[in-house]
Amino acid sequence: MASMVQPSEHLDELPRSLLDSVLFVEKIVLNRNSSALAVITADRQLLEVKQRSIVTCLDLGGCGVGDIRQANHEPPVVSSIFGALSPTKPDEEIDRRIVLSVFRSIDGADRKVFYLLEMERKLVVVERKQSPCLRFVHCQTFEGFIKLVITERDDRPGCPVVKIYVEQQLEPIVTDFHSYRMESSADSVNNFTCFHEILKTLKERVNQRRAELTALQAVTGELFEQINGQLKHVPSLLRTENPDERQPLVKYGDVWTKVHNGLLVIGVPVFNCTYKRRLTLTNLKLFLKNPDQQKPFEYYFKYYQLKDDDFNFKNWEQILESEDIISDVPLFQQEWIQPKINALHPGQTAILLATAKLSHLKTIQLSTVFECFVTYDVATTGQDSCPGLQQFVGLVEVKRTDLYSVDLAVVFNGRDTFKDLLAITATSENLALELTFETVPKRGFHRFCIETLKFRLINHGCAAEELHQEELPNILYYDDNGYWRSMLIRLDELKPTRQKMKIYCTHSHQILAMLHAIYSDYEEKCSIKLIEDTLT
Repeated sequence: MASMVQPSEHLDELPRSLLDSVLFVEKIVLNRNSSALAVITADRQLLEVKQRSIVTCLDLGGCGVGDIRQANHEPPVVSSIFGALSPTKPDEEIDRRIVLSVFRSIDGADRKVFYLLEMERKLVVVERKQSPCLRFVHCQTFEGFIKLVITERDDRPGCPVVKIYVEQQLEPIVTDFHSYRMESSADSVNNFTCFHEILKTLKERVNQRRAELTALQAVTGELFEQINGQLKHVPSLLRTENPDERQPLVKYGDVWTKVHNGLLVIGVPVFNCTYKRRLTLTNLKLFLKNPDQQKPFEYYFKYYQLKDDDFNFKNWEQILESEDIISDVPLFQQEWIQPKINALHPGQTAILLATAKLSHLKTIQLSTVFECFVTYDVATTGQDSCPGLQQFVGLVEVKRTDLYSVDLAVVFNGRDTFKDLLAITATSENLALELTFETVPKRGFHRFCIETLKFRLINHGCAAEELHQEELPNILYYDDNGYWRSMLIRLDELKPTRQKMKIYCTHSHQILAMLHAIYSDYEEKCSIKLIEDTLT
């Protein structure tokens, strides 16, 4: 509200240039911490003064206001929601008075401030705008003004409006200066009734949704307590006093990587260490996650075991200490196979592989780290139950510069030979054959592959020191850029006239070409028979 004061009370707050021309001064409280002076001068200027500085001004002459030099000031008034009440005066004195009322209009998010100036039987409405800068804007001038009353709308309690009484009009003008006139009518009443019904319906829907949300919160809380209770209690299948078996599946060795046939191979060796509880682990899966990539990393999962895996260690630490866990060159009865049933029995080892095309790694960074997780289930019997388990098995770093380097290539070096064989097995097609000779061959088949087809005999490494050379199969690999590129042949001599052969190749037509080369270029007479069970 505005407080009415005489000009002499604020002479020290006005600029000196205005002291001789001030006709009206009124202090306006803008908010709790701010106020200003509304000043009207003899030359019909409406000014706002703060700290003896003119902030903004408006020429009232353009608003239809005449000479106001003889105007008097309104004595102090008592403000209320029904307007400004003042003592009754003669009409001649009323015509010469100046009264300033402040009206604050609220319409949704908009909040506006209006100065209502009563002078010379006129009501001048001036809006005080603050955006983008403080300024006065003339809204409207009412001629033949009698009085005004600030009240609330009948159909919208809490919404302030101004009732303006003017001559030649029986009903007052009701407005909030947003849409100017808002005279009550049957249409407005009907619109408000419709709005009231819509608001009532929306409130009912909100209450209904709140009730549904409360019910969902209660159900969610019960489920959370149930799941949380299950997680706090260790399933009976996993309870053990043996510290070596508290975690059924363990990782032995490091996570390793290889590149073969345009594929990146990531291997994770695992071991079922429940040699006393005898738990069978099923549904083993390997998951790779790259936190830096938003899209999921595309790869394929494969599960391999050593055939005839009869390792029986007392605890998994002995696996790390033992040097002959996996021989450099597995025999035919100890080769990597994909079992039909994804299960790992107690004391058995397995390697989980993830293969990805190098073409999918075009967007890979200079150095990318993948997080490796293994999920598995514990086979249950009877009333026992156990939820699926997840285990973090390590990190693997893939450098873009290493994808095409010798470090990750298949080189058959030392104790990493089994990794090379497994990488070839996982990225190639294979076929098991049996060669039967009519007589003992003068030139063995391995010499034919080396001398005629230009294959390379793989060095068996330290395995040759532990086993006799004749007990190891011959492994032939073609590492040149010829037709047989990336082909591997494993030979195992059963008898002098019988020999097992397993061919690993990238394309199936290479197998047909190999059979044609044997019949046409190999001087020894032999027959070739397909071994139906390729796992032998």
